[in-house]
This record gives sequence, structure tokens and C-alpha cells, in this order.
Amino acid sequence: MNTVELIGLPILLSQDAFESAAQFAAEQATPGKGKRVYLNTLAVYAVQTYLNWLELNTSLAEGDCWQPGLRAVLDVADLVLPGMGRLECRPILPGETTMTLPLETAQDRLGYVAVQFHEQLDAVDLLGFVRGVPFAEDNAPVEPMTVALSELLPLDSLLDVLHPELAIVNLREWLMGQFRHPEWRSPEAFVASHRTMRSGSRNTTGGSFSVPPDIDAQINSVSRAKAIEFQSLEKQVVLVVQVISITTEDNMLNVRLRLYPDASSDQLPRNLQITVLDETGAAILDSRPKSGSGWTEVELCDCQPGDRFSVRIALGEDSKIEEFCI
Repeated sequence: MNTVELIGLPILLSQDAFESAAQFAAEQATPGKGKRVYLNTLAVYAVQTYLNWLELNTSLAEGDCWQPGLRAVLDVADLVLPGMGRLECRPILPGETTMTLPLETAQDRLGYVAVQFHEQLDAVDLLGFVRGVPFAEDNAPVEPMTVALSELLPLDSLLDVLHPELAIVNLREWLMGQFRHPEWRSPEAFVASHRTMRSGSRNTTGGSFSVPPDIDAQINSVSRAKAIEFQSLEKQVVLVVQVISITTEDNMLNVRLRLYPDASSDQLPRNLQITVLDETGAAILDSRPKSGSGWTEVELCDCQPGDRFSVRIALGEDSKIEEFCI
């Protein structure tokens, strides 16, 4: 069997993890079942450690694998995230090229995290994950499923599943043709006439997008859009983000963020506001639509690699947050 070489995230397991795993394993009827419970327990601890780094709340005690009767009869390694659901933490032994998903884990899972053990079973690496897939009762799998380790999603993308409203969009990836977030689509999918709206309002910081004629620069631009919904508004608002790369010695990156009404309207609500927040949450830029306006925008200029910012779109007391990085 060929070993799949993947770079995982190393996790240091605590002494408490090993003691709990040994205790749970000793309760089992056979050595084989004991080893399985031992690995499952350590895998759950490893994923919990990672989620603790992300400051996400977890509950070991609520998992099926923490219930003596259930872990004795089921092959489960579930970690509960209160208010969100369960992650399955599947052990991967050295040399294995696939992750097995037992039948009892096929339902009610946000996703499956691959936890690869070292040769001595004393350390682990988190390799990646796959999303959970809901099945109808009449279409549930009848045998364990397997996933090739080469098909795992990056571990960083797990945050997109656990907190989609906080999923950070890397704008440089757009310039490379990489669109990991399916909710961000071509602007024309939402607003067919978004380039020809008759009037709007704008605010900018750090200069403008114009390039002096005496500077040799190559300009590359890409735009994506996302529909924003508010409970108090029957129609959607569309956020269009344009990323502009000006290839000079400074390798500048500029970002234009514009709000439009959806295709069913030609005006934005008067009490709509778009605000740009820096990494500390401080407001650095904002804009409101004028009366009868078809759009409003803000512009960020000279953004540097590693910069992070968020955009708050507020309609009265209701607001939505989108996170971006450069």
C-alpha cells in the first residue's frame, strides 16, 4: 500500500487525554474494541484542542462516544459543538490512504476530520476534513463509506462550515481564479444592470484607483457579488466586491465595495449603511445611499498582503458582517 504524504497540523495530546482513552478502552469486551475506543477518544481530544485554539465552544460529555453504553456498541468519535452540531473525528493509522466513515456516523454530522496517528500512537496530525452530507431516510448508506485522504478539504476551510457567517474571504485568491465560497458569484447573477445604475454615493480612503500616466503599471480586476438578506426587508441587497491589482514596484491592491438593490428594484433603502472595520473592529470608512440612489460604495486603496478587514452592512438595527483578507 502506498502512503499518501500529506502535511497535517500537529497536535500535542495532554496526559488527561491518554488517561481517559486508557480508561474507556479498559471497559471494552475485547482488545480489538478497546483499541478502537482508545483511538476514537484520542482523536476527539485532538480535534477539541484545535477548536479550543479557535475559541470555539465544545462539549466532550455530550458526545455519544462519552456515553459508556453507546461507545461499547458503536464506532463513534463525535465532538459536540453546542448550538451547532457534531463533528466526527476519525482516526487514521500510519500507512492508511483512506478515511472510513462508519454507518452510525452517516447522519447528523457537520463534517468528518481526519486525525492521523504517528507510529507509536503517541502523537497526531490533523490532515483535513470532508463536509457532512444529509441523507433522506430512504437513501441512507447501507455500508461504511470511505474517503481518499487526497480528497480532503484543507483544515482552514473547517471554519467555513462551523461559522459560515464569519468565513474569511481571501481576495487575492480571486485574482488567481480561485473561488472557494460558492455564495460569491458573478455580479450579473444578481444585478444585470449593476454597471449602469444612474446615481449613487461613494466614500474612499487612501487615495483613488487612478494611475498616473507616467507610471508603468498593469491592471488586473475581478468582481464577485453576494446577496445580503434582512428580515425587515422583502428584497435583497447585493454586495459587489471588486478587487483591483495594480502591478507596479509597490504591487498595490485596491478594493471597491458597492451595494446595489437586487434586480427587482432600482433604489436602495435610505437607512442602509456600509461600514469598513479594521482588524480591531474600529470603523475606518462608511457610506450611505443618497435619496433615490441606485448604489453606494466605499473604496480601500493600497492594501498590503496580510491586511484584514470586515464590512458591516446595516439596515437600521439589523446588520450583517463579511470578513476579508488580502
